[in-house]
Amino acid sequence: MLKRILIITILSFAISANASEIERFELQPPFEDAANITFTDEENIANNLEDYKGKVVLLNFWATWCAPCKNEMPALDALARSFEGEDIVIVPISIEINGIEKIKQFYNDKNIKNLPIFLDERGKSFHQFKLQALPTTLVIDKKGRVVAKILGEIDWNSKENQDYLLQLAN
Repeated sequence: MLKRILIITILSFAISANASEIERFELQPPFEDAANITFTDEENIANNLEDYKGKVVLLNFWATWCAPCKNEMPALDALARSFEGEDIVIVPISIEINGIEKIKQFYNDKNIKNLPIFLDERGKSFHQFKLQALPTTLVIDKKGRVVAKILGEIDWNSKENQDYLLQLAN
């Protein structure tokens, strides 16, 4: 019996080792439509989540003072670079209370070149999604439905996570 349990444990680990981290955070159908939030860019121009319908969206909420966010942003930047030309966009919305200049300085310090700067300093969009932690990333499919909710930092450089996103895009 112990041998059987050991074999099942090893097999389940081997199977899950090939799964993406994102799959652990997948939501179950029926999927909710993403809230049609508004946020500003670095020029203080209003942007709308609806503008990205038809693409897979990684909607990432973060702040410069959040330690896991600081670790995750360079990986999201690399992910954005690797997905150029794909129907996948990364929308990093900072809920930075110290304004856009603090975000610009953060991007400069971390050498972030491929991510747009978006701000929701009042946190309205964060609350519309009823979120409670940073970072939180929502994966939104091409139909505008939230299919995964990732709490905390994950490895965006893993092939499994990237394959998961590419599969959603195709």
